[in-house]
Amino acid sequence: MRNHIYEISPAGFSIMSETRSLELPLKPEFREPVQAESGFVGRDLELARLTTLFRHRSAATVLVSGHRGVGKSALVEEALRTSKQGRNEKRRIVARLTLPHLEAKQELRGQILRSLARALYFAIKEGRSPGKKLKERAAALYQKTYLRDIEQHAVLESIAQSEARSTERRKTETVVDFSGRASVLLGASLGIGGSLGASVVVSNIVLDHGLGWGAATAFVIALAIAASVVTVKRVTESESTATDALTTLDSRSETGRLDISSDTLEFELRDLLQDLSREGYPCIFVLDELDKLEIDIEGADLLSHPIHRIVASLKNFFTLGSGIFIFISGEDFYRELETSIAAGEYSLAHTLFTDRMFIHALHYSGLELLIDNMLKQKPPRDVTYRKFRNYLCWASRNHVFDLLALTNDFVGFDNDGQPVIKAELPGPRVGSWREGNLPTNWETAAGLQKILGAVYDEHARPSSNQELFNQHLWRLLRHVAQTFLNQELLVLDEDEYQLPDVAWLPRVEATDRDDLEGAVQRLLVKLERYGMVRSTRRTVRPPTPSGATEDPPAVVKVTYRLADNPSYPPSSVSTEAQLIPFETAFVEFVDRIEVMLANMKDLKFSFEKQEEDIEEVVSLSHRLKNTTPRTTVQRSRVRQGFVTAEALAADLVGRAIHGEAAEWAEKQELSDTDDLAVAEPRTQQAWTETLQEFPDLVQAVTESKVEYLLIGGPVNDNQLLVLVNPDAEQVEQLSNAYSKALSDEKGRERRKQRLPVISVVVAPPDVPLDLPQEVVDVFDDVSVLNRLRAFFGADQTPVQKIQRIEGWNTFRLDPLLGNLKDLKGQLDAVSYVAVPQGPDEAK
Repeated sequence: MRNHIYEISPAGFSIMSETRSLELPLKPEFREPVQAESGFVGRDLELARLTTLFRHRSAATVLVSGHRGVGKSALVEEALRTSKQGRNEKRRIVARLTLPHLEAKQELRGQILRSLARALYFAIKEGRSPGKKLKERAAALYQKTYLRDIEQHAVLESIAQSEARSTERRKTETVVDFSGRASVLLGASLGIGGSLGASVVVSNIVLDHGLGWGAATAFVIALAIAASVVTVKRVTESESTATDALTTLDSRSETGRLDISSDTLEFELRDLLQDLSREGYPCIFVLDELDKLEIDIEGADLLSHPIHRIVASLKNFFTLGSGIFIFISGEDFYRELETSIAAGEYSLAHTLFTDRMFIHALHYSGLELLIDNMLKQKPPRDVTYRKFRNYLCWASRNHVFDLLALTNDFVGFDNDGQPVIKAELPGPRVGSWREGNLPTNWETAAGLQKILGAVYDEHARPSSNQELFNQHLWRLLRHVAQTFLNQELLVLDEDEYQLPDVAWLPRVEATDRDDLEGAVQRLLVKLERYGMVRSTRRTVRPPTPSGATEDPPAVVKVTYRLADNPSYPPSSVSTEAQLIPFETAFVEFVDRIEVMLANMKDLKFSFEKQEEDIEEVVSLSHRLKNTTPRTTVQRSRVRQGFVTAEALAADLVGRAIHGEAAEWAEKQELSDTDDLAVAEPRTQQAWTETLQEFPDLVQAVTESKVEYLLIGGPVNDNQLLVLVNPDAEQVEQLSNAYSKALSDEKGRERRKQRLPVISVVVAPPDVPLDLPQEVVDVFDDVSVLNRLRAFFGADQTPVQKIQRIEGWNTFRLDPLLGNLKDLKGQLDAVSYVAVPQGPDEAK
């Protein structure tokens, strides 16, 4: 749209500088880009996971959650289609159902079972038959589902009462009745045949058994011949009552024909699913639109959620039976479920679903591919098209349905009636002004979308169970970017972004909060790096609260605003990585630690106990130094590294001071300890016993929990107390306690000989130290002024003289331990335990 002129064939695309317009021919079916047969885009990991499940699992309960409109149902359908390539997939039975009709006042378990049975019956009825017997069992089960509805409407009760008032008489007759001419003929035939046969039989019997047996035989045969021309009738009668009807077993399911209880329904459905699976007809149930259930929720907890009530009411049926059950729900249930799982080690929520998936808005690359697939020809590589595609992604918020609706706003038709995207900016055309269909800030939105996508890729978590975090990440980054598009200011305290209090960002864990805020910091760095926003810094001193004795410290405020002429970022936005201030500070801190380690190694220190921490912080620092896109470190990990680094630095300082002082004591053949309660080697009494003149100091050392080293010699009157990097509060507490002992002039002199203190403070050379002071009260009775005051009885005000505490010495230790080697000389200078070897550098 900026000075681009293309002339391509009518089927191609064109970008005209005169009209500042973009024209792109579309496929005729461009409005159906998400149909499976047209090529499903995006969701590769989720699709692969579901496809594998459908192909290789015979039983599972799967929760597919996400915000409305993100394509949960489309994903499941695509996975079903893709998995047909597996073995025996053509015989699979897929039953689809929705449950928005559930009634809260009715038994929930029975309603679910009846819905499943009906869905299974229709899936078998419409699909490939699994065999007559199984199909009849599914039909029998279906019949029972509507018997319950009949019962609920009192129809079944009326039928039972009518049947109870009467009995049913059933008569079955078998009749052989040959009448008229047919009877005569048949009778004659039978008579002639019978007579001929009878004469032969009778003759043989007379010859064998005598005349009596022959006469009896002739009589029997004569009766048989007579019966052959007489009607034969057999009558059977039976009676059945209402009880008989209700208890009659169904031959198909071998259960009561009218047994419509939930327990029997569950057993029948479970057995049917198992038999179907054994016969090679695995069943998959897709329960969709569960986020639209119209069931009253009496509370806000997970147990009262309708989906939880559904699954929990049939937990064993879903989790232990045959069949795969896909529950498609909204994000609120998923969030409640994850919270419950995180809160309790043995939460029921752990066992409700074998698999859980969260689907958030389609990744921007998938949406871009969707837009490309709408075009009739290969997408142009021109930057204008890329901008327009970025704008479509931004305006649709990466939602497919919103994208389709938005695209329709730019669709027109050419002379042949073929659809064409026509995007146009306001401007002159052939001497007249034309109103465009693009907003004036569309290029700014496109640039924000491009940087937004790059930052998202750098901070999105790859694990499939982190999709809820990824949704929070995308929404948050877009929320911040929208602030700039709206020409609003973003004011932060020294680059410390705080999560907003919005409904779509509830109950975020501390680690997730840290990572989300770190992602916003990187977004701000990139936006400023590529000229889309600019920042200003100013120092602000908050007002002093009423009653406060001190003014609050000044704070630095950073204000971000959209640049006057924001530029569309180059392609390098996805190939360059910038460190946020927090990461830069960590890298600089670890660099100082490495210098400390080098200085200590020069003094022959070893670091066996610190090797693991050293490796952790150094490797993390190197990762940050070599950061590339999509390899950035989550801020929570950097914060954890900061904690480790700070503890490591403090440990190194303590080891350095302790090590040097202990080595100095060993060379002087002195004893050292960091525990006042242990026995002193010379007298075998506790060290506290040898410090009876300093009871306040002993108590202060114990209470302040300051690190220290007490060095003693062959007699009691030569000890040295080394304080290891005390903070300002500890210095004040210890110095006050120390100044109380031996406060007179002679005592003060004895104090610095009896127990000199050396406070080793880590501080750069340019930072002033607040050294401990003590007040010495002096009354000058020689002065004329004080004589007059005494004569007239006025209060005598002594002259106060402030001076350094005698016996208290300070050694300034370079933060990088560069002057650590000088500590031994300072110990020589202030200690009376050994022969002094140099001047007191602290005075």
